[in-house]
Amino acid sequence: ETGKMIYLEYIPEEKFILSIFSGVISSDDLNDHYRRLRNIDDESGGIKGLTIMCSNVKLRAVEGILMARLARSLKHANFLNNSRNAIVAGTTLSYQMARINAINANLRRVDKTAVFKVDQLKLAIRWLREKDRMEEILATVSQYEDIPTITR
Repeated sequence: ETGKMIYLEYIPEEKFILSIFSGVISSDDLNDHYRRLRNIDDESGGIKGLTIMCSNVKLRAVEGILMARLARSLKHANFLNNSRNAIVAGTTLSYQMARINAINANLRRVDKTAVFKVDQLKLAIRWLREKDRMEEILATVSQYEDIPTITR
């Protein structure tokens, strides 16, 4: 189906993961994304992750129980130790879902997760301490999402 996309870029030497969710996303798409994340092997941890939930994301036939199961499937992912993850949400619903995810992640004390609205994308990048990659990240994200001209 055209219009669906989960972009995943992992740069091991920079300990950076960029994920962008855009368009219609199915259960199979999510399963594949989480499988790819589980295959990242970095015992030293300390990875920084930026996840963008674009304003056009629609989850098709995805149940909440699947989301919880997938999140638990990362419990033993060694790259999450001492990591920082920023989730940028393009809609109110994705923001609320991301907040729940962040609370669960922070309770596990494996990583630090913060949630930002789309107009705070630059703030999220700075929170990750990735300001040197700001323009590159913004260029990649802008291929999938209209970035507000005023971002904090």
